Amino acid sequence: MKRIVGLIILGLIILVPAGAVAQTRRPAALKPSIGLFGLFDYTTIASPKSFDAVFGTHTTKAPGIGVDAVNLWKGFFVRVDGSKATLSGERVVIFNGEVFKLGIPLTAELTPLEFGAGWRFSSRNLGSRITPYAGASAISLKYKETSSVGDSSDNVDETYSGFGVFGGVDVRITRQIFGGVEGQYRSIVITPGPNSAAASFNEKDFGGGVLRVRLGIRF
Repeated sequence: MKRIVGLIILGLIILVPAGAVAQTRRPAALKPSIGLFGLFDYTTIASPKSFDAVFGTHTTKAPGIGVDAVNLWKGFFVRVDGSKATLSGERVVIFNGEVFKLGIPLTAELTPLEFGAGWRFSSRNLGSRITPYAGASAISLKYKETSSVGDSSDNVDETYSGFGVFGGVDVRITRQIFGGVEGQYRSIVITPGPNSAAASFNEKDFGGGVLRVRLGIRF
């Protein structure tokens, strides 16, 4: 019995210092990597009255693509991405807050280009597959509105700038494939045309809330 107790004590003497070293050992640095991803944005535009009047909705669905570079310095990352949404509606006249449709069909294209940076709160040293992140971005929105009939001077082709903040999670599906979900808030201030629905309703923000889904591969 004394021999067994002695062996246990000896084992603890050996294991405790080894465990202390393991706990204080610094985790291996994360290696920088490049990611290519597809995305799908569901956006609720911050000018609901004017979009509802012209298009019957103020939400858009936009597929897109992007690239990011992660772990550039600890958790720092940068990314560039773009998407494109298309809406169909008709030209309107608004008088005393009432919408009168003119029967002239039109199509609008919203193409935001985002330049973002942020921080990944990685715990890969613990074997986690989930990495939360947060960041901010500069956004360039190309807004194009055309109609096949009527006066071509009513068409719109403008580029607006704004900013966004975002946060989400990356989920490592395999060693290289990842997916994720993200929420954004965008502010994109515009200058509406004098006869536009946006001017009639005094709405000047083509940003809004965005729910994004991503799927990609890292190298």
